[in-house]
Amino acid sequence: MKGFPVRLSGGGLALFLALLLTTLPPAVFAAEKKAAAKAKVGAIVFLPFTVKTQPPQEHLRAGLTSVLATRMADRTGLAAVHGSDKTGSLEAQLQQGRQQEARQLLRQLGGDWLLLGSLEQREKGYEVRIHAFSGSKAAPASFSRTIDTLDKTIPAIDALSAEIAAKVFHQEPEEEQTAADALGKDGISGFQTAHPDKAWRDGIYTASGQTALPSSVAGSSLFRQLNSLSSGELALSLKAMDAGDLDGDGREELVLLEQGRLILARFSADRFQQVAELPLPSHLAFHAVSLADINGDRRPEICISASSGSIPSSQVLSWDGKKFHQLHEQVPFYLRPDVDSAGQPALLGQAGGSIFRLAVNQSGELDRGEELAIPQGFSLHDFIRADLNQDGRPEFIGLTEENKLLVQDQASKPLWKSEESYGASREVLGTLASRRKAELDQPYDRERVYIHTRIAAQDLTGDGKPEIIVSRNRVTNVDYFKNLRWFEGSSVAVLSWDGSRMSTLWETGHSSGYTVDYQVLRDAEQPGRFRLFIAESSDNGNPLYFWSKDKTVIKMQELVAGPAPKQ
Repeated sequence: MKGFPVRLSGGGLALFLALLLTTLPPAVFAAEKKAAAKAKVGAIVFLPFTVKTQPPQEHLRAGLTSVLATRMADRTGLAAVHGSDKTGSLEAQLQQGRQQEARQLLRQLGGDWLLLGSLEQREKGYEVRIHAFSGSKAAPASFSRTIDTLDKTIPAIDALSAEIAAKVFHQEPEEEQTAADALGKDGISGFQTAHPDKAWRDGIYTASGQTALPSSVAGSSLFRQLNSLSSGELALSLKAMDAGDLDGDGREELVLLEQGRLILARFSADRFQQVAELPLPSHLAFHAVSLADINGDRRPEICISASSGSIPSSQVLSWDGKKFHQLHEQVPFYLRPDVDSAGQPALLGQAGGSIFRLAVNQSGELDRGEELAIPQGFSLHDFIRADLNQDGRPEFIGLTEENKLLVQDQASKPLWKSEESYGASREVLGTLASRRKAELDQPYDRERVYIHTRIAAQDLTGDGKPEIIVSRNRVTNVDYFKNLRWFEGSSVAVLSWDGSRMSTLWETGHSSGYTVDYQVLRDAEQPGRFRLFIAESSDNGNPLYFWSKDKTVIKMQELVAGPAPKQ
């Protein structure tokens, strides 16, 4: 069958693939029978194959899934769960990015592993790809084969099943000839992650036991660490974090936002301790927390961005050192602090697709004021403004839907766009009416808007010019499940603008966790000295990682610009 024409009718291709099931080399089935004799306890859940070919061949989804499930069950001795109403429902939940609902279905199915497969037509030939999720690993592994003709689809699946059995399930490879041998070396891409250059890049940015970059990276000696503290693991499913002196006593509080409660904590000497806790309405969905002095009393207020169903319902609180005070509640805007043209604190609010500068009206309520002119496609948590060129005209620094950092001038003229990704988040602003055309065309997708992590502008080097601080959660996803994303580690980067482009001055070492939030606080008395607070989570989005309670670690690094003094 080698060289079989690729332009087949739907019925012809189905028959062709069915025949392939019965024509694999006998040695393959002998190897599978030997593996099947080693029965184990556990189950693998298989979602229906995604098939993207021209013409469409949707009816092949169940058949290819059955092939993969049979091979994996034979090779691992584990039960194969596929083809049920629940697996169809699980696919729908993952398509929509509903992680909690998907995890509940996985529990019901008894799945210890989850495999997602696809057959997609490429510019030349086809690609067979399988993502393997394991509850014992924080991130899935991806396996793929490229084939030039469809008659190699079943051998490719068989080869992939052998590779997954060996690398994920640690099964000894069989001595007999397998379908991988039959497939030949051509078209075999081997084991790979979603980002083949990830290990190389992470090697550059990781410095064991240090917070600075390796000496081979430009600017690695720009900052040196004076002190570092860690909270240890906290049983928190953190949504957001910010830091600042809330009551004016000279000590910084950490504001930790979890679903249903707000926690104040601080580092005191070498200890991390909780200061206070405030229950929050359980029906609210919380997105972000920010601190800013918006009423001019020289103490920052706590601005919580939240929604109630489809309606924004945010809050503004204050802390006097002993108790919380509710300043504004049920605010019908999503909230984020900003600065006005004079550099004074301001509060922004978004309702629908419009962003306003908020002000207190005669009734004492926060109400819309001037509408801001924001470049098309950006939401409240996608941008900041900072005077990068020191010409009195702040630039727009934004994060695109593809998580690229963008710099524009006041006329919305693009000045620079990053190649690397920044600011990716697992948090969803579920009711925001987006301006993005793709989401306007697809009403359901409009309900799935991922917000970005914080972007900050601070003069960290003491030269009078702001640097841009932004997180780098290494996001990856399944092409055909656009709302399913997970993260393969993270870091926080400090970027500098030279008038035409951004360059990395410094970056924390690569962490295996997910960066929930961070904040940078400068020392008012010593320019170039600052504290970097980072909240890291153990939950990085693996939909099968449901039996482990989310853990959060709060880290503080005190740094100063400049190399260490000579001895």
